[in-house]
Amino acid sequence: MDPDPEGHELLKSDTPLKSAEKFMTTLEQFAADWLTTHLLRFEVAIRQPEQIVKAAEAIKRGLQIDEGEPQLAVALAKLVGKLAQSVEGLDDATKTKANEVVKSIMGDGDLKSFCKVLSVT
Repeated sequence: MDPDPEGHELLKSDTPLKSAEKFMTTLEQFAADWLTTHLLRFEVAIRQPEQIVKAAEAIKRGLQIDEGEPQLAVALAKLVGKLAQSVEGLDDATKTKANEVVKSIMGDGDLKSFCKVLSVT
């Protein structure tokens, strides 16, 4: 039985992203083949500079499930924008790894070409 079925105690968390991580781990374990899992993983990860690689990998896994999903193009645009900024607290190795994942998603194309493929320009 859930001691907090409406989530009131969860909302009181001082570290909501860390709390979300616990749920994401479970969700990824039991719903790895759901697109929503990877979209949620992206949304949690993109808010944490140290998890930008997880955000990129979430997009990549989402594309493996449904390469025509427009929300993934939006997520990719957010990710590229975040990488283009000087992300505070992001070391060069992490930024390089995230860029490699983005490049593996987009191939030799750019973001505009990728969006055209998904028909969301």
